Amino acid sequence: MQGPIQPSPHASFFDGLETLAALAAAALVEGAGLAEVRERTGDLQNARKEARTSLELMPSVQAYLVMGRLDLAAGHVDQASYDVGEALKIQPGNRAAQDLQLVVAS
Repeated sequence: MQGPIQPSPHASFFDGLETLAALAAAALVEGAGLAEVRERTGDLQNARKEARTSLELMPSVQAYLVMGRLDLAAGHVDQASYDVGEALKIQPGNRAAQDLQLVVAS
Protein backbone atom coordinates (compact mmCIF):
# COMPACT_ATOMS: atom_id res chain seq x y z
CA MET A 1 0.00 0.00 0.00
CA GLN A 2 1.31 3.40 -0.94
CA GLY A 3 1.31 6.39 1.35
CA PRO A 4 -0.55 9.62 0.66
CA ILE A 5 0.33 11.47 -2.50
CA GLN A 6 2.91 14.11 -1.78
CA PRO A 7 2.66 17.51 -3.46
CA SER A 8 5.31 18.31 -6.00
CA PRO A 9 8.21 20.31 -4.58
CA HIS A 10 7.61 22.68 -7.49
CA ALA A 11 3.97 23.32 -6.55
CA SER A 12 4.77 26.21 -4.25
CA PHE A 13 7.07 27.70 -6.90
CA PHE A 14 4.25 27.66 -9.48
CA ASP A 15 1.75 28.98 -6.94
CA GLY A 16 4.19 31.81 -6.29
CA LEU A 17 4.42 32.56 -10.02
CA GLU A 18 0.63 32.65 -10.31
CA THR A 19 0.46 35.06 -7.38
CA LEU A 20 3.18 37.23 -8.88
CA ALA A 21 1.38 37.31 -12.24
CA ALA A 22 -1.87 38.29 -10.55
CA LEU A 23 -0.14 41.07 -8.62
CA ALA A 24 1.54 42.35 -11.78
CA ALA A 25 -1.77 42.40 -13.64
CA ALA A 26 -3.43 44.24 -10.77
CA ALA A 27 -0.62 46.81 -10.73
CA LEU A 28 -1.03 47.43 -14.45
CA VAL A 29 -4.77 47.89 -14.11
CA GLU A 30 -4.13 50.17 -11.15
CA GLY A 31 -1.74 52.24 -13.27
CA ALA A 32 -4.40 52.80 -15.92
CA GLY A 33 -6.92 53.49 -13.15
CA LEU A 34 -4.57 56.00 -11.54
CA ALA A 35 -4.23 57.76 -14.90
CA GLU A 36 -8.01 58.01 -15.07
CA VAL A 37 -8.24 59.39 -11.52
CA ARG A 38 -5.56 61.98 -12.28
CA GLU A 39 -7.43 62.93 -15.46
CA ARG A 40 -10.69 63.39 -13.55
CA THR A 41 -9.03 65.56 -10.92
CA GLY A 42 -7.41 67.80 -13.52
CA ASP A 43 -3.85 66.55 -13.05
CA LEU A 44 -3.42 66.11 -16.81
CA GLN A 45 0.36 66.00 -16.90
CA ASN A 46 0.52 63.11 -14.42
CA ALA A 47 -2.50 61.46 -16.03
CA ARG A 48 -0.58 61.35 -19.31
CA LYS A 49 2.52 60.04 -17.52
CA GLU A 50 0.57 57.26 -15.76
CA ALA A 51 -1.27 56.27 -18.95
CA ARG A 52 1.95 56.21 -20.97
CA THR A 53 3.69 54.07 -18.34
CA SER A 54 0.72 51.72 -18.25
CA LEU A 55 0.78 51.40 -22.06
CA GLU A 56 4.49 50.67 -22.06
CA LEU A 57 4.01 47.84 -19.57
CA MET A 58 0.81 46.38 -20.97
CA PRO A 59 -1.51 48.10 -23.44
CA SER A 60 -5.08 48.41 -22.21
CA VAL A 61 -8.29 49.96 -23.45
CA GLN A 62 -8.53 52.11 -20.36
CA ALA A 63 -5.05 53.62 -20.79
CA TYR A 64 -5.58 54.25 -24.51
CA LEU A 65 -8.86 56.01 -23.75
CA VAL A 66 -7.19 58.27 -21.21
CA MET A 67 -4.54 59.13 -23.79
CA GLY A 68 -7.21 59.67 -26.43
CA ARG A 69 -9.19 62.07 -24.27
CA LEU A 70 -6.04 63.95 -23.27
CA ASP A 71 -4.86 64.18 -26.88
CA LEU A 72 -8.26 65.36 -28.05
CA ALA A 73 -8.41 68.02 -25.31
CA ALA A 74 -4.94 69.21 -26.39
CA GLY A 75 -6.10 69.48 -29.99
CA HIS A 76 -4.04 66.50 -31.17
CA VAL A 77 -6.85 64.93 -33.20
CA ASP A 78 -4.62 62.58 -35.22
CA GLN A 79 -3.04 61.18 -32.07
CA ALA A 80 -6.44 60.88 -30.37
CA SER A 81 -7.69 58.95 -33.40
CA TYR A 82 -4.69 56.63 -33.14
CA ASP A 83 -5.29 56.08 -29.41
CA VAL A 84 -8.94 55.21 -29.99
CA GLY A 85 -8.00 52.89 -32.84
CA GLU A 86 -5.57 51.04 -30.58
CA ALA A 87 -8.23 50.71 -27.88
CA LEU A 88 -10.63 49.26 -30.44
CA LYS A 89 -8.00 46.77 -31.63
CA ILE A 90 -7.87 45.43 -28.08
CA GLN A 91 -11.63 45.41 -27.55
CA PRO A 92 -13.62 46.14 -30.75
CA GLY A 93 -16.98 46.32 -29.00
CA ASN A 94 -15.93 48.71 -26.25
CA ARG A 95 -18.71 51.30 -26.03
CA ALA A 96 -16.54 54.05 -24.50
CA ALA A 97 -13.99 53.66 -27.31
CA GLN A 98 -16.74 53.70 -29.93
CA ASP A 99 -18.21 56.85 -28.40
CA LEU A 100 -14.83 58.56 -28.27
CA GLN A 101 -14.21 57.55 -31.87
CA LEU A 102 -17.38 59.40 -32.88
CA VAL A 103 -16.30 62.50 -30.97
CA VAL A 104 -12.83 62.42 -32.52
CA ALA A 105 -14.29 62.01 -36.01
CA SER A 106 -16.64 64.99 -35.65
